[in-house]
Amino acid sequence: MKKTILLLVGISLFTGSVFSQIKYGFALGANTSTLKGDAMQSLNNVFDLTNGIVSQSSHTGISARVFSEIPVSEKFSVEPGLSFNQRGYSLKGELTSNFLKLLNANASLSVTTNYVGVDLLAKINPVGGLSIKLGPQVNYLAGSDLKLKASVLGFNLVNEKIDITGNMKKIDAGLTGAIQYEFSNGVSISGFYTHGLSPVDENSNFKAYNRTAGITLGFSF
Repeated sequence: MKKTILLLVGISLFTGSVFSQIKYGFALGANTSTLKGDAMQSLNNVFDLTNGIVSQSSHTGISARVFSEIPVSEKFSVEPGLSFNQRGYSLKGELTSNFLKLLNANASLSVTTNYVGVDLLAKINPVGGLSIKLGPQVNYLAGSDLKLKASVLGFNLVNEKIDITGNMKKIDAGLTGAIQYEFSNGVSISGFYTHGLSPVDENSNFKAYNRTAGITLGFSF
């Protein structure tokens, strides 16, 4: 009986010690994203034939994350998190003829995708406040829209926003990694990259994958 009580006390003390070391935090920042894959390469090949009139560009969005850090050893911990990321891509028409320049004519198309994700990162602290993180991330598509704009002489001829959520795959799996530096006051700055492994098209006919890089400012306590 005494051994059982001592064992339970030991487990309780160990568990309490571990939980007392768990840290919580949040991070907020911006990212730049685009789509890569066979389909996007074919699209870029078409753009090449337009002599620069149409080009693909990256999409800028918001990144946010809340997380907990569970220590395993002095230099290693596990960091589960919940995130929000805006991703997408953009097409721009650079209308280059002298006549169209005179008319100030231009057009653009952009796709914005909003993802809520969960991740589980392994965190290694090689020295001081520097850390390296790596792990899987699974995202759920909360919504996606396509914006089309065209104007001449400063007047909007087309300004449409179309919901394309139904055309996009709901689950996007990938790998994410980050390099972070955390100061002694809990403030941190991180650079991250997420490599999508699932085609974004609902029927997987459109072989394009999310590629996202960004920077965040965070705080842990």
